[in-house]
Amino acid sequence: MTDALTIRLAEAAEQKALEALQWRASLHNPGDRDALLANPDAIELPLDQITAGGCLLQKGTGLSRASLLCCCERMDRPNSTAFL
Repeated sequence: MTDALTIRLAEAAEQKALEALQWRASLHNPGDRDALLANPDAIELPLDQITAGGCLLQKGTGLSRASLLCCCERMDRPNSTAFL
């Protein structure tokens, strides 16, 4: 089976899964790990940001299941928009 990637806007129902993904990724960063463990509520992806179309996600399929691979958030700035 060939893996397929999909990039799309996140949905409100995916908020907790996206926060969990960001949590797991942040734990792998030695500079963030201790602070994150001391403040487990530090990661929050606002529902308003998701419903406004400010969060993209990438899903991969293969090995008979779908996996959430990454997400990025849009930050509007005075002179541009950037996805992080």
